[in-house]
Amino acid sequence: MQTNTCFFLFGYLLFSDFSSTLLSYFILTLDCFMTDLSTFYMGLPVPSPIVAASSGLTGNLAQIRELEMYGAGAIVLKSLFEEEIVVELDRRLNKLHSENYLYPETIGFYENDDVEDTLTNYLKLIFDAKKAVDIPVIASINCVTSQNWPSFAKYFQEAGADGLELNVFLLPSDLSVPGQDYESAALDIVRNVMKEVTIPVNVKISPYFSGLGNMLRQLSESGLQGITLFNRFFDPDFDMEHWKLFPGRFIAVRTTI
Repeated sequence: MQTNTCFFLFGYLLFSDFSSTLLSYFILTLDCFMTDLSTFYMGLPVPSPIVAASSGLTGNLAQIRELEMYGAGAIVLKSLFEEEIVVELDRRLNKLHSENYLYPETIGFYENDDVEDTLTNYLKLIFDAKKAVDIPVIASINCVTSQNWPSFAKYFQEAGADGLELNVFLLPSDLSVPGQDYESAALDIVRNVMKEVTIPVNVKISPYFSGLGNMLRQLSESGLQGITLFNRFFDPDFDMEHWKLFPGRFIAVRTTI
C-alpha cells in the first residue's frame, strides 16, 4: 500500500506546476521512507516538520487543502500587509476626488470602510482555512504603523488562528536613524503584540541588523515561540539601456541561500 501510494503521488508530480513540485517532492520522499514525522512548531503539535511558509501558495483555500494533502504540517497564511489597505484607500479617494464626490466630512467613512473590507477578507480566510484543514493555521501580519500590530493580532486570534507570525519588515532606508532604533522598534512590536494575545507568536525578521546575534538573543528572551530567518526585501536593479530603475529578481535562486 505504501509503495502504491508513492508511485501515485510521484505521477502527480509529473503534471503539477513547478512552484509546488519541489515542496511536494521533498514531503513525499519523507513520507515514503519514514513513518512518524510528528513534532512541534511554535509549541503547536504538527504531523510533519514541513511548514508551508507565507506566500501566494497559502493565500487561497484550494492550495491550502492541497498543501495539507501532500504532507505540510502547518500553514502560514499569506501575509496581510497594511500597505494593501493604504494603497486601496488612496486609489478610492483619488477616484472620488476626481469625480467631485469627496467631501471633507466623509473621508473618515472611506478610511474605515477600506480597512474593514481588507481585514474582513483576511479574517474570512482564517476562518475558512480552519474549517478546511486539520493542521495548524498561522496568520501573518505586516504593519507600517506601530498602533495596528496589537489590534490586528487580536482580530486574528478571535478569528481562530492557531498562531501568529509577525512579519517585521523594517527597511533601514533613513540615513538619520541609527541601527539601535530599528532593533528597539522590532522588540517593541513583539512585546506589544504579546500583551494582547494568548496564541503562540513567531517573528520573521530581516538579516539587516548590525548585531544580528544579539538581536536574536533579545527576541528569544521576549517569550516568543519561534523566530523565522529571514524575510527578503525587494531588490531594485538598473536598466542601463533606458536609464530606469526597476524591481529586481525576487524569486529565490541558488545564490540566495
